[in-house]
Amino acid sequence: MKLDILPPVLGDGVRLSQVLENLFSNAIKYAPGSSITVAGKAVGNKVRLSFADEGEGIPEEFIPFLFERFYRVPGERTVTGTGLGLYICKQIVMAHHGNIWVESVLDHGTTFFVELPADPTL
Repeated sequence: MKLDILPPVLGDGVRLSQVLENLFSNAIKYAPGSSITVAGKAVGNKVRLSFADEGEGIPEEFIPFLFERFYRVPGERTVTGTGLGLYICKQIVMAHHGNIWVESVLDHGTTFFVELPADPTL
C-alpha cells in the first residue's frame, strides 16, 4: 500500500476533528458490520477526505436534505439522534472555506467527502 503525503490544512483542529469523528461514527452507526474506508488525497490546492461504507445506501430523494438542521432520513431505522450532526459538520467545513457532500448508491454504500483548502504557504 502506497501512502501519499497530504499537504497540511490550516484550521481549528478541535472543530475539524469533530467533523471527522462525526463522519466516522455515522458510518459505524448507519452501516453496522460494513467495511469503512477512510482515504485522503490532494486535488489541486485542496485536500479531499472520503469516508466510505458498504451499507444499504441512502435513497437519492433524501440526499439533498442530509445537511439540513434536524433532518433525519425517514424510515424504520432504529438509530437515534437529533439530526444535527451533518448540519454541524457542514457549518464547520464551510467556516474553513471547504465543501462537504455525499454520494450514495442503494445496496452499495455511501461516501461522504470533505474538501478543504491546503495551506497556501507551502
